[in-house]
Amino acid sequence: CVLKAFGEQAWRSVCRVLRAKLAKLPKVSPAPEDLSPSKDAAKAFDAAAKGQKEKGDAYLSVDQLLLGVLSVPEVAACLGEA
Repeated sequence: CVLKAFGEQAWRSVCRVLRAKLAKLPKVSPAPEDLSPSKDAAKAFDAAAKGQKEKGDAYLSVDQLLLGVLSVPEVAACLGEA
């Protein structure tokens, strides 16, 4: 949706910033057997579920999930950098 809304240059910039942020995250080896979502991931799903209920949708749509992810301050800051 960034590509269609803002063009290829904006899309490349967003990808570059997100890849740089992901590269800075700590790595764990070996991977733990039990994984749980981070607080930010839980907040993103909660925001998406809230949007789903507000729209009266029966299912959690991709657009609501994307809006939930964008509501996380760190993600919003990355988009601001791009």
